[in-house]
Amino acid sequence: MYFLITGAVLVIFSWVLAWVHTFFLSPYYFPFLWLGFILFVNGLSQVLHQDSLIKKMRWWFLLLFLFSIPLWWFFEYLNTFVQNWHYAFPNQWSSTTAVALKTISFATVIPSVYPVAYLLEHFLILKNRHHVQFHSRTITAKHSTAIVLIGIVMLLLVIAYPKVFFPFVWVAPLLIIDPFNYRIGSVSMLGEIARGRWMLLASFGAGTMITGFFWEMWNFYAFPKWFYTIPHIGFFKVFEMPILGFLGYIPFGLFVFSFTSLAISLSERILKRKFSDYLSDYLHEPIDQ
Repeated sequence: MYFLITGAVLVIFSWVLAWVHTFFLSPYYFPFLWLGFILFVNGLSQVLHQDSLIKKMRWWFLLLFLFSIPLWWFFEYLNTFVQNWHYAFPNQWSSTTAVALKTISFATVIPSVYPVAYLLEHFLILKNRHHVQFHSRTITAKHSTAIVLIGIVMLLLVIAYPKVFFPFVWVAPLLIIDPFNYRIGSVSMLGEIARGRWMLLASFGAGTMITGFFWEMWNFYAFPKWFYTIPHIGFFKVFEMPILGFLGYIPFGLFVFSFTSLAISLSERILKRKFSDYLSDYLHEPIDQ
């Protein structure tokens, strides 16, 4: 209940900062708003299910903030080719200030997506886990290698022809990283598909769409903010985002999971400490390959 109330108060306060531009703290709303969101969703999960991601991970939850920074800076690099989103900052901000504030804000991406997916996981999986099993599939090394090669080709097409293949920005990284997770035994989307379980994909795809709705809604009247220039599909905007652009949140959410799964696996090996068990039992059952 503490997280729920604290998160709600922080969200309301930061929402006012974001949309009422006259306060001196208004340009710095973003990290506070999304920290409130993170606390609120964890608190809601605790109230509804007597469980939350913060409760599971404890202090290890802070690693999600750290993992999030390189994840979104990678997409910022890809955006230098596709030029699909742009930022508006106060004129008095130096480039150093803008980079620092962007980095702090980027740190909230994974910690925002994961608790929403975790909340959906309880609803979609733990209450119905015996009713969502599909046929298992055999995924061989050749299959995973072919998927990686497709991802690499997609990424090269984005770089070579960004105005045509810009949607691949959200698909190519997933196709490259997830098969690697599968081969090294980390939790992966391919592993779940091989076992005939699709609810991991559903929880992270839908969870990121929900999170994306709030990203776009709170951004609409905010300043600083971002806006989009997307070729061919820039019509019928919901807030600043063209309606078809919301589809990109689905593969992005799957990539968030795959990237984090890899980061957790590498961190456990470096720190020589296993902490992934603090996450959902469903997401971390051993995968038979």
